[in-house]
Amino acid sequence: EAIYERIEADLGGTELYGALTEMAQKNNDSSADEGEIFLITDGEVWKDDATYVDLLNTLGKKQRVFSVGVGRAVSTEILNNLAQATGGSVELVTPDENMASRITSHFKRIYAAKITQLDINWPVRPDYEDRHPVIFSGDTSYIGARFKQKPEGKISVKASYDNGEMADWKCELNEQPFNGLEDDAPSVLARTIAARQMIAADENESLQLALKYQLLSE
Repeated sequence: EAIYERIEADLGGTELYGALTEMAQKNNDSSADEGEIFLITDGEVWKDDATYVDLLNTLGKKQRVFSVGVGRAVSTEILNNLAQATGGSVELVTPDENMASRITSHFKRIYAAKITQLDINWPVRPDYEDRHPVIFSGDTSYIGARFKQKPEGKISVKASYDNGEMADWKCELNEQPFNGLEDDAPSVLARTIAARQMIAADENESLQLALKYQLLSE
């Protein structure tokens, strides 16, 4: 019987957790000390907290999930959480982008050193700071912060890699404000940070951020 004749696709959502759990179990049964799971998905994932916890327990500490989310219907929060929990990474692409280059980037990360500890010393304590993402050597990463008062001084960053290497950077703050296209409109940078903040905020705070920065919320 052909494989495509046994596929049950009813366009009702992606049962991702079950498929990943089965893959993780097979990896656990193998003799390999570590395993990498490569995932490509273009749909909304069914959300079941209990099943998600079971998946993380099955993945354990030796399996990382590297995913490519295609299109605008992807559950980016779930993919980001999987990457954060397992030490993997996420690439988001639109159907008209070159997906091959994104896949190649993932395979480079599999063999690259990864930052295991990242300490950012801001000159002023931020009112909000992005959750630190998983960062591999060679990656560019954006970490946003929001302050109640204007920060002045230097930012110092210390990083520890899983291969034992250490890194230490210092940078100056740009005194020029980052303005939007219109004087009274919030900048793209401010809206991007607000969108990330909404993910971790409660319902009321998320709504207030959405109204202030003109973003879509629940």
